[in-house]
Amino acid sequence: MRIHAGLIALIFLQALPASAGDYEDDLGALIEFVRTNPLTDGGCWLEMQNVFGHWEKLALIFGFADPGDAAACAEIASRAAETNPARRYRCNPVD
Repeated sequence: MRIHAGLIALIFLQALPASAGDYEDDLGALIEFVRTNPLTDGGCWLEMQNVFGHWEKLALIFGFADPGDAAACAEIASRAAETNPARRYRCNPVD
């Protein structure tokens, strides 16, 4: 699959520094907003397993046309794994 330009959206979650408490609060609010927003229906979270074995949300991927958000996320996860083979990546639906 090749990702084409078009109506696409990627939101990278770790772009801005914040205190741990603020980050957790903001992330929780973002997750709830994404779950209830019709614009993100079918979207996926790109996640990476950290050194402690916990899965961290890295990006929200939504708005891809055929073959869809899950396929776009899988391709991005695959490329990330090629670039950084020491890490594990996965995609999870937003709902």
